Amino acid sequence: MCKSIGSTKSAQLLSLLLISCLVLVGHSLRAQQTKYSSFLWEITGNGLSKSSYLLGSVHLKDRRLINNNDSIFVAITNTDAFALEIHPDTLYKEIWDIRLNKRPSSKKIELTDVQKKEFVQRYKKKYGVMPDSQQMASPYMAEYLLNPSHDKPDDITAGLDAYLYGVARSQRKQIIGLEPMANQRDLRNSGGLVQLKNKKDSNNYYQHFELLMQLYSAGNLDSLWKVISPNIDIEEMQSRNNTMLNNIIAQLDKGTVCAVVGAAHLPSDIGLIHLLKLKGYRLRPVMTRKTNLAAKYKIDYSTMEWAAHTDSVYGYAVSLPKGYVHKTRILGGTSMMYGDLSTQTELMVSAVFVGGLNGLTAEAFLKQEYEKRTANIKHQIVSEKLLEKNGIQGMQIITDHDNMLTKWEFWLKNNTLYTLSAFTSNGQLDSYLSDHFFNSLTILNIAQDTHLGESIYETGAFAIKMPPKTQYIYQTGEELLGDEKLQYGIYSYFSMDRIRKTHYLVQYHDYPIGYTMTDRALVLKELHKNVAKNPAITITSFEACKKDNAIGATLRAQLEKSNLFAQTWIRGNRIYQVMQENLDKENKEMDSAFFSSFRMIPFKRPAWEDYTLDHVQLKLPATSLIKVNDVDTTEQLDREVQVYAAADSNSSTAFLLEVSKLPKYFRLERNDSLYSEIQASTKKQAEELVRYDTLRSGRITAATYTYRDSLTANYHKKIIWTRGNMSYALDVIGTQEAIEQMDLDQTIKSVRYKDSITNFDLYSSKAAMLLADLYSPDTLVSRQAKNILELNYKFAKDDLPLIYKILGQKKTDDHQSDGLRRTLIYSLVNNHDERSVPTLKSLLLDPTTTDLIKIAILPTVCDIDSTQLGWYVQALNKYRPDAGYDVWRLLQPLSAARNYVAHNLEKLIPLFSVNSYRPTLLNICLKIASDSTMQQAYRMIHTYLPDIMHYFAEDLSQLASEQKLAASFNYYSIADYVKIIALYKQKDLLQKFRLQLLADEPIGYLRATTACEFLVLDLPIHQSLLDSIYANLSQRYVLMNVLKAKKCEHLVPASYKAQNEIGKIVVNEYLESEWDTYPLQIDYLGQLTENDKQYMIYSFKTEGDNQRYLSVYMPDPENSEWTYNFENCYSDLEPISNDWKTEALKLIRTM
Repeated sequence: MCKSIGSTKSAQLLSLLLISCLVLVGHSLRAQQTKYSSFLWEITGNGLSKSSYLLGSVHLKDRRLINNNDSIFVAITNTDAFALEIHPDTLYKEIWDIRLNKRPSSKKIELTDVQKKEFVQRYKKKYGVMPDSQQMASPYMAEYLLNPSHDKPDDITAGLDAYLYGVARSQRKQIIGLEPMANQRDLRNSGGLVQLKNKKDSNNYYQHFELLMQLYSAGNLDSLWKVISPNIDIEEMQSRNNTMLNNIIAQLDKGTVCAVVGAAHLPSDIGLIHLLKLKGYRLRPVMTRKTNLAAKYKIDYSTMEWAAHTDSVYGYAVSLPKGYVHKTRILGGTSMMYGDLSTQTELMVSAVFVGGLNGLTAEAFLKQEYEKRTANIKHQIVSEKLLEKNGIQGMQIITDHDNMLTKWEFWLKNNTLYTLSAFTSNGQLDSYLSDHFFNSLTILNIAQDTHLGESIYETGAFAIKMPPKTQYIYQTGEELLGDEKLQYGIYSYFSMDRIRKTHYLVQYHDYPIGYTMTDRALVLKELHKNVAKNPAITITSFEACKKDNAIGATLRAQLEKSNLFAQTWIRGNRIYQVMQENLDKENKEMDSAFFSSFRMIPFKRPAWEDYTLDHVQLKLPATSLIKVNDVDTTEQLDREVQVYAAADSNSSTAFLLEVSKLPKYFRLERNDSLYSEIQASTKKQAEELVRYDTLRSGRITAATYTYRDSLTANYHKKIIWTRGNMSYALDVIGTQEAIEQMDLDQTIKSVRYKDSITNFDLYSSKAAMLLADLYSPDTLVSRQAKNILELNYKFAKDDLPLIYKILGQKKTDDHQSDGLRRTLIYSLVNNHDERSVPTLKSLLLDPTTTDLIKIAILPTVCDIDSTQLGWYVQALNKYRPDAGYDVWRLLQPLSAARNYVAHNLEKLIPLFSVNSYRPTLLNICLKIASDSTMQQAYRMIHTYLPDIMHYFAEDLSQLASEQKLAASFNYYSIADYVKIIALYKQKDLLQKFRLQLLADEPIGYLRATTACEFLVLDLPIHQSLLDSIYANLSQRYVLMNVLKAKKCEHLVPASYKAQNEIGKIVVNEYLESEWDTYPLQIDYLGQLTENDKQYMIYSFKTEGDNQRYLSVYMPDPENSEWTYNFENCYSDLEPISNDWKTEALKLIRTM
């Protein structure tokens, strides 16, 4: 049985969709003058030869509803058709789609925390499992579980409308729906949850419904209307009534009808009674009678129409009452589901190809299948017996769960399990329904044709040889990308060889619209990783393979009861999977004829479709198009961008169209600079330009770039054009064959613009406007101009005179790091115009020029003209601007000119006296002295070493006293002193300051670096100090890596070079860099092997946390690196349990 947990008392839940207007919320109607003295009205006149009827119903199951009004049954009997608001077949299709997640419920409800807690408790009690988010958001499920029940022992089997539907079907009346399902989905209110805070509220609630019941039993529609009219939404009611009116009249033109609708649809000026009168019909109230006809007119399945349903693939036939049957296909199985609102009964039949019994007896196998189906919801077995029919073995089980009786039958034949089930929440199953349904099952003999005939699938663009009677199955796949849930279609073709007990499958899927393949090799790697994570699958081999221009992988694996073989092929943005599963565990043979028969055929040519977008109309060879969310334009704040994604389902070709309104300050330097800029910003590193073309259409010239991507083998064609202040970029990504067969010039020629072209000069300077806007009284304009300027607005050479003019004017923001003149100075680098140098030098001479502007001038002069280094050093010595944290920018020319520094060191030594300059200058000297290619520089620095070391003691004392200066020395800068001292083997100097340098500080980098130099220089160092460094994993990491870099690994004790100890270093670095976590303790647990690879497992604790956590380290046997390389370590920071090996294997499969 394929029943979902939401199916219990399903008819009650389903019929809630036939929303009674008793709970509609809205505006009041004005008082009515017409008296409505009955709920049943006879319709005559207007040319009708026979009477029809209109009944106002309520969604209650009280038996008095039928016992006190026998006229209802007369009305049904004397008419040809029976009409409801929604046709039950339409309703059941909607419900099955929601149940099987083919359609999300369109209505949502937001429960309070208290209601959520109560909902979970009641749901678990009723169904035995936790509810999911969709069930908790369903108003129908919430109202069913949380609202008080009106059920009584003698109730009829369903709400009045549904019950009468069953009576009408028993008389074989034509069934009609009066409005589409969309009207029910779009109701602005789906009801509500009743808040019963105390016993008085509860009593009032039940008294209210008893009042409604008494009014209905008495036929007093007038009084009922006065109770419910304040809660009616006029607009909604009027729209629905007009729809139902038209459909009632359409049926009256064909024959007689008994129409049953919510009672609130009858009265008032917009009610059906009045509307029918306006159309010329006479309506007469039919008084209630009580002649006990209800006992005679019952729901009778023996008089209903039944229909036979046959499945030739799985070999069975079954009979079901005439009506909607929901049929589904899954891989290796099929099912039919039927539901009846009138008795709250559901029937299901399924067939699943199971192969053998895996060593079990038929009885044990069938009992095991029953237990699988009831694993989540424990049913009490009422009776159980074995069955036999025409030599076929079966089993019957009758169960009870929460007063819901379920009858099951299981049958085995054709290596297939056939399952039938029937259940109801209204006591006993109807005996005729049950007997007729179960006895109707006929299991057919299936002749197996083992010949593999080739089938060609043009839409999927492939051919394959499979056993006959291939089934097509469409499914939806999902993948999370960040917080976004992506959906895509999976197209499957499935067949079976019953003799060999083998499944054959070919399926493919394309990337979701708006997404494309990025790396074929990475996809195959991820596939292997995901399969390996599945504990039910053991991979025995995974090998790369190739077919034509497609690459793929062949997988062999074992499951508990079968053997699996699969090939994956990547073609453009499409992934094919060809699979074989041997259900006979002893059959380990891969069907080479099947796999070798798979071939990819040319794509079906797409039809060109017209698409209307916000700004343009155009043609594309695509089968679907969507608008993507607006892109981030942070870097160009006044740029408006709209992005559309399209796809061709025939070839998996992806289209991306970007329509941009260019910023008002935008300027092109030359005709193709925008095109070059766009293509350069989107071109991937792996793409190689195949060709460049231009296309002219009218006044528009488009540039076309065609690339080939080495990572995907895809072709990427980008077409770019502009019109006024609008730019357009169309990306087309797919296989070479698909791209080349599309005449994309048609797209450019087909474009029709909705807006008139704007007067926008792409090539004129916008600098004056931008700089003027900086001082606009409109703060939005000035802020936008400032942001654009800060984001590196590109000034052209013809803008330079304007820049020079502004540089000569003092500004109020000259003391700010983002001041205008400072920003303009840095912008001059982009043009490299030597005319800028005199202007900057002149500005430097101005005694009022601030240090911030000087800091910008000095390196900018060198960036524009590299021959100005001498002038730069001279000016730097003269002005020595206070750089603070900007020192890296100020001294950048020296960092980039090591040769100059080495040969002009005497000019730079005076600058060491500037505290903020010294750390950078020291680091430059260290790099020069350490460079083996600059021996002369090494000797030059040695000459000036006393001058450099002059500040060592002072800087070290500043560090010790924690008197921090702006950009002053830290532990890393002092470590540069140590490295220079060691480089020149100044052992006495190291010994002199050993206590300060080897002090145990929170940041152990200096201590570990100093210890390393002591070891290399063979200076005395106490073993306990070394032990403490090795005990600290961060310091051990520094010490061992520096010793390795100096080729002195022999100085590291052997115990710390063991792989399990190296792993501790890697885990520690991984946790610090990836998780910003500093473990207090890391312990080695042991080693595991997975897919022939060795993994070391560690546990760790963090500060203030008693929990222990797992981490996995994968050593590289060919390279014993002592560092984390982003691939060799992993942790999910989940607390560890006692079974660390099982949890470690999960982590390994996630790596």
